[in-house]
Amino acid sequence: MPIITRYKCKIGAHLSYPCTLTELDGSLLPIAGQNELEVCFRDWDAPRKNEVRERYDLLKADYERRYVGVRAGEWHYTINVHPVPRTMRAHVRGLLFPSGAERLRAWLLADHPPIWYSVPHHFTIRFDATLGSLLCDEYPKA
Repeated sequence: MPIITRYKCKIGAHLSYPCTLTELDGSLLPIAGQNELEVCFRDWDAPRKNEVRERYDLLKADYERRYVGVRAGEWHYTINVHPVPRTMRAHVRGLLFPSGAERLRAWLLADHPPIWYSVPHHFTIRFDATLGSLLCDEYPKA
């Protein structure tokens, strides 16, 4: 089943999403063919114009239970894409593909024990502007 976009928020002209749905889909093969992945392009906590941060969230993957809708109660994966300042996009994309996407794909494809699937899990990829590199974090730790 392909990756589907749940929604894409409009963002200010000073911002840009670090990747497109097509890039994300291509980098996550063969996962996109095996599991249903929902992608949300979010503007929550987006940097304001001329705001400088030490760290910028890029991608956050969640494994959690649906709480509303026809499929409430089912467990699923969602990938949230967060915007960055437009001036950083090219640099961030260069780091995100392929190294960040490979780490995300490895997390999604990992062989977890059955108990792992009974609680929510989160995997976040951030850009550390002070180091100029990506940081990956998993919660709870596997």
